[in-house]
Amino acid sequence: DEDGYLFLTGRIKEIINRGGEKISPAEIDEVLNAHPAVAEALAFSMPDERLGEDVAAAVVLRNTPSPGMETELRDFAASRLVPSKVPRRFVFLDEIPKAATGKALRIGLADRLGLTNGNGDPHTAPPSAGDSIGERRDGAAGHDSTATDSVTMVLLHIWEDVLATAPIGANDDFFDLGGDSLMGARILGRIEETFGKKLTLPSFFEAPTVARMARLLTESPEKGYEFEGSKVIPIRTSGSLPPLFVIGPHPLFRNLVLQLPKQQPVYGLTFPDQRTLSVPFRLEKIAERQLAAIRRFRPQGSFALMGWCADGLLAYEMARMLEARGEEVPLVTMIDAFNPRRWEQGNLWTARTNRLRFHLENLQKRGIKGAAAYGAERFRMLQRRTRRALWRAAYHLQLVTDRRVGDRLRIPEQIVSIAMNAYDPGPYGGRVLLLRAQNRPSGTFADPAAGWKHLIKDLHVADVTGDHVEMFAAGNVHRMAQAIAKQTQHAEAAVAVLTSRG
Repeated sequence: DEDGYLFLTGRIKEIINRGGEKISPAEIDEVLNAHPAVAEALAFSMPDERLGEDVAAAVVLRNTPSPGMETELRDFAASRLVPSKVPRRFVFLDEIPKAATGKALRIGLADRLGLTNGNGDPHTAPPSAGDSIGERRDGAAGHDSTATDSVTMVLLHIWEDVLATAPIGANDDFFDLGGDSLMGARILGRIEETFGKKLTLPSFFEAPTVARMARLLTESPEKGYEFEGSKVIPIRTSGSLPPLFVIGPHPLFRNLVLQLPKQQPVYGLTFPDQRTLSVPFRLEKIAERQLAAIRRFRPQGSFALMGWCADGLLAYEMARMLEARGEEVPLVTMIDAFNPRRWEQGNLWTARTNRLRFHLENLQKRGIKGAAAYGAERFRMLQRRTRRALWRAAYHLQLVTDRRVGDRLRIPEQIVSIAMNAYDPGPYGGRVLLLRAQNRPSGTFADPAAGWKHLIKDLHVADVTGDHVEMFAAGNVHRMAQAIAKQTQHAEAAVAVLTSRG
């Protein structure tokens, strides 16, 4: 110091080099040892794939550790240390390993505790549901996905919006991305607004990545998060264009949203509370619920609509309802959505024959090695269709007997299936963009308008590489985003002309 005194603060070999920042573990020891439940604590270096090293702590407690002790210690440290010094990992021990001289063995402790693979590298584990959104083929089983997947997708867009950085990976660290307490508070506000669940700033130490935060929201000891009926989910809130409401916040949409223009606000709209839907199930009733939810969120002003498959039909019917009220929808985007009455426009036997030919051609393309996997995939699809048929039979039987359908039969996917099959779409005079999967059966399915041409006055069709699910892959969504941006620009120009004339 200024008086010439020299102070020993730690050994150079014990210093933790976290992404270039030198951290003295003795300072962390002092803070943790001040907690009344801690008998002894020792901070040490733990290998990290991105940072090189990160902070961990071995702790001996005075009593048996409670389930929330790690969170309590992390909160305690976060209130006294800068974020980079808060331990990312706590290990509870009966005693701290010591040398024969009684000195705590801080160096090499990660190896001793099994936190590395023995070569100084961190253990790696297979990715879980929320670890690789946007990097794997999500939705390979159709519309089936976990709640964690959907929450992860929404969180990624919230983080990107607040941190002004894109794209963000599900495993990117909040602090490495430049996150601070102000940004953290904004993210937590958006999370509370979107999910109705309150987290605190120390949550970023427990869950510094989107993947871990999604699990924190969905797999907490209390009741996990579930999407509420007809709830608007903010995905990207900034931008000058009319907001785009995506019917059904499916994880598949993430790649597409990332490709949309930065000035395009995007919101998701979840399925109505199936317990409150009256029978018989009708798509028009569901559309009314969805429209009411949007108007509660946005009482005035125009907005665009988008939906995939059956959700595309919902978007179409919502647009028809708005048109009947004299309100204008700039653009309706239907992704691989067929007119359910298309079978009535052609020969059913020819359509079945063409579908069989389509599958035989796919088998031929895949060869012997891919035939087994393709057959297994089609068998699973057949199983799902069989379950739907049984569900519909039970639904109709119960409907005929007492016109009540219990919770056991109120499954969103099945409700939409029933409503879609009974839907008879009427004409629409607005602008519609139909995005079709290029890999589809021939014959009736080759109709580029998918049965919509005679109903939609201003219809635009674009083919996208891939099948019903593959079209959302990162390499395919560029064509989708381009078509949406182009039609949005045309819609804006048309509105500007009408306004000038008025």
